[in-house]
Amino acid sequence: MAFLSSSINPTYGFHPTLTVAFRFEDGLDCSLHLLLTLPPLVFVDPYELGNYKAQYTFQHAGPSNLELPVVAVGDEPSYVLFNVSRSARASGFAQIPLHLRYGEVGVEEFQSVNIPSPEAFLSCSASSGTSLLKDFTAIPPDFAPLFLSTNIYRVPSSEDVFQFNVPVGQIQDIPQVEAGTALTIILCCAYLIYVSCKTALRLRTDSNSHLKTS
Repeated sequence: MAFLSSSINPTYGFHPTLTVAFRFEDGLDCSLHLLLTLPPLVFVDPYELGNYKAQYTFQHAGPSNLELPVVAVGDEPSYVLFNVSRSARASGFAQIPLHLRYGEVGVEEFQSVNIPSPEAFLSCSASSGTSLLKDFTAIPPDFAPLFLSTNIYRVPSSEDVFQFNVPVGQIQDIPQVEAGTALTIILCCAYLIYVSCKTALRLRTDSNSHLKTS
């Protein structure tokens, strides 16, 4: 009936893309959904996902701030539910852009995070006559009301877990970073003071010249 497999590329950095490939029997009166569970270090940009409306619509639950580092979002995962479009089902794949937060400073150059492949399920209308079991019980409470009147069938998948490496700051670099930041701030302040004094002098000179002319 349907089968799903996933891959992620690249496997390091801050902006990977998750590609989900599937085989789907499109004659059924069913919709194909993908449920993506993201650890705190990983997030999606809802504004960016809006550019993929030809492939899917989506709903998000959980932490959604796009700017916070991982130390400020807590341990709660976030969830994204995708409703795959007919055109994407026909093409056999969908792409999901992901992003990584700034990780905790440590002694290593990279921090590893496990990103599970999305779970897939078919949601079929109760009146379709399709004999399916409600065997998919992992739907987060935020999304459960969407499927109260449907039959649900879990789609077999490869159930991959992708290990992703994200660059992080190193403890031994903190003194250089702090010194560089302080020096940059001092130089910017000095430049602003210089420009302000120069502007004030020019305005005073222009004012005196105007008075003499008058």
